Amino acid sequence: SLSILSNGFVWKPMSSSQRHFSASSMRPTEIISLQSSVDSIESSLFRASDQPEDEAPKVDASILVDLKTSPDFAANLNGSDVRVGIIMARWNEDIIKNLYKGVNESLSELGVKPSNIFTTYVPGSFELPITARFLAMSKRVDVIICMGCLIKGDTMHFEYISGAVSDGIMKVSLDTLVPCIFGVLTVLNPEQAKERSTGNDNLGLGWGKAAVEMGLARMSALGMGKMGSKATEPDTAFQKFNTSSSTVLPPLPNGDKEEKKEEKKKKIGF
Repeated sequence: SLSILSNGFVWKPMSSSQRHFSASSMRPTEIISLQSSVDSIESSLFRASDQPEDEAPKVDASILVDLKTSPDFAANLNGSDVRVGIIMARWNEDIIKNLYKGVNESLSELGVKPSNIFTTYVPGSFELPITARFLAMSKRVDVIICMGCLIKGDTMHFEYISGAVSDGIMKVSLDTLVPCIFGVLTVLNPEQAKERSTGNDNLGLGWGKAAVEMGLARMSALGMGKMGSKATEPDTAFQKFNTSSSTVLPPLPNGDKEEKKEEKKKKIGF
């Protein structure tokens, strides 16, 4: 007779003649060993069939990582000599303003001087890479933070812009040796953007710290600092770059009136 197991396997027991023949041709120890093997296989088949198919595997909780936890930045960062460029897209202005507040809060916390912070605006995130390259080529900053906010819509526009912006910002970093922080939110809806730009979850707080750390890394690698090539550059305070027709002049290092008149004639830019 045939016995159908719960897992679909068919078990056919040996007839009495087969058992007699097998037993007569085998030693007692071999018979016991064979029977133990059969029992072990049958037991394992039943154990596998008793386990529910949809039961999730158990995971050791000790290896789980909170994906929203911010990275640990280097301790005792001193940004007093770091020159930071900040480029912001005008799209989703409310989100960008909150991120900017987070960046400035962390820069201030790490001792970055307001005179060493250069800010400017661009129409959208797509213009961030080329503007970052302009700023990097000016050799006036040690690190650049590119800030924007892309929210997915009904078309492929989100995918095209996100890929182009991230690739472009990385290329600027590699080509100019000026680190560029990717401060562009790529979210699926406005709610996600708000969550990532407010309170303790404001990603701008981390971008500012990352900028100081990378700025110091660049200065160290290139031998810049008080005794390096940076000290030979003119000590000109950075001002907000005004893209309107009016021009904002930086404060002069001295109070000579004649030099003031000549300085007003100069075009201010990168």
